[in-house]
Amino acid sequence: MLSTSISDFRKDIKSYFDRVTENFETLIINRGKDKGVVIMSLAEYNSFLSTQHELSSKENERRLDSAIEKLKMMEKKFKLLDTVAILREMPQHRVLLGQVGTIVEILSDVDFEVEFLDKSGKTIAEFSVSADDLLLLHHSLEYSPK
Repeated sequence: MLSTSISDFRKDIKSYFDRVTENFETLIINRGKDKGVVIMSLAEYNSFLSTQHELSSKENERRLDSAIEKLKMMEKKFKLLDTVAILREMPQHRVLLGQVGTIVEILSDVDFEVEFLDKSGKTIAEFSVSADDLLLLHHSLEYSPK
């Protein structure tokens, strides 16, 4: 965010406009105590209006949050032999919510063949599961600071 006085703005209008449009910066021009003007690019303004519309109702906000969560889930990359937990019950396969299994085949970017074993290592079930229904489990702490 840029900030300047009206007199400095007058001296170099073109440079300020270029920075606003090329770098998507917002410019605040101070005009005295508690007064000012905001200048932003048309693209930034349109984005602002779009976001305002998306958040204008609880339903739109819920849909947007849901879409963001789905995108975050898609960022998860499951690999062959990953240990996973199932996020919903599958009584037709005798698998309960939270049952731990292993990815034994990658069918697509979002579908996996998962094998579920009992305590003795005997297969309880093996079937295709969507990434949305899986939680990646970690055997050791994997922490990377942001």
